[in-house]
Amino acid sequence: MAINDENSSDGDSSRVFDNLVELRLRNCKWCEQLPMLGHLRRLKELWIAGMNKIRSIGNEFYGIGDGSTSNGVRPFPALKVLGETGLRRV
Repeated sequence: MAINDENSSDGDSSRVFDNLVELRLRNCKWCEQLPMLGHLRRLKELWIAGMNKIRSIGNEFYGIGDGSTSNGVRPFPALKVLGETGLRRV
């Protein structure tokens, strides 16, 4: 997959993923934390597998940073399926 966001008027590359409906994170064996994904409002399926170094799932995953609140926005509003395997330390 290649992403070219050169024509973005506001320079926000995260907008590229606004229409994402399914995401699979697999065999990221060196990752120590999950990326911020809670802001993906159209995401319906999230699969996480083989991420053995993850120890906890923090606020950053949901889109809530450093003690702030989510400003009333519900994380993952469209999520229907959350699949997990291989999160041994969580």
